[in-house]
Amino acid sequence: MSKRKSMMGILTLMLLFVFSGCSKAGRYDDFTKEEQALSFQTKRKQTFGNSDYSKIATEKEAFQLVEEKYKLGIPAYYEETKELIANEIPSDTVKPGETLYAVFARNKELNFQTRYTFYKEEELQVVSEVSLNYEYSEENNLAYLRSQTVSIKIAPVNGGLPNDNLNRLVEKIGTNMNISNEKIMSGLAGYEKQVKESTSPITEEFLPIITSQKRANKNEAFNKLIAVGYDTNGTVRELYAEISE
Repeated sequence: MSKRKSMMGILTLMLLFVFSGCSKAGRYDDFTKEEQALSFQTKRKQTFGNSDYSKIATEKEAFQLVEEKYKLGIPAYYEETKELIANEIPSDTVKPGETLYAVFARNKELNFQTRYTFYKEEELQVVSEVSLNYEYSEENNLAYLRSQTVSIKIAPVNGGLPNDNLNRLVEKIGTNMNISNEKIMSGLAGYEKQVKESTSPITEEFLPIITSQKRANKNEAFNKLIAVGYDTNGTVRELYAEISE
């Protein structure tokens, strides 16, 4: 089992005792406006059914499926992430390629995926995936946004980020996730210290930079995680961020 799956599994077990609270109407009423902007919930009386909509051509079509067919909302975090990716990934030589959209419904779960690609001439350089994961609570007749993930993957085996801007990406993503600047800077300092003092190549598949558990801070309603993944040669392969219930 990968370290990412193991860590998230442990986190899930730790939060089972509050799971029922994730599905109650008005769950976000006591949270700050900034945290509420990361959330979505709506009354619903049926499951999402089972369907696959892959290779959706445009964002408009994808939004129509999510918002009109399934009556779900898309948080501001999605637009902020899209803007961040558009501004921070391309370079003078790396340009945006095709963007693909997909919606998968599986009974009580629905996943909306957006996949951005970036190329240097004909060679794929970066793939960035944004995933919104919704869940239906039959007990409470409620649909809510269970988690949001962002993944920025470096395609070439020996490649790197087009702008060599890992720290800036962490800062920008962390800000969009409503993580305090103090916590972002502290996480980056700890990460840089670990990299500098490591006597051998870091080969962690999933190395956390920032972790923030809800309730640890009264202003945070969600669990938040930013991590970096390495390959067996010690090369950074992925930047990963997650907001979850």
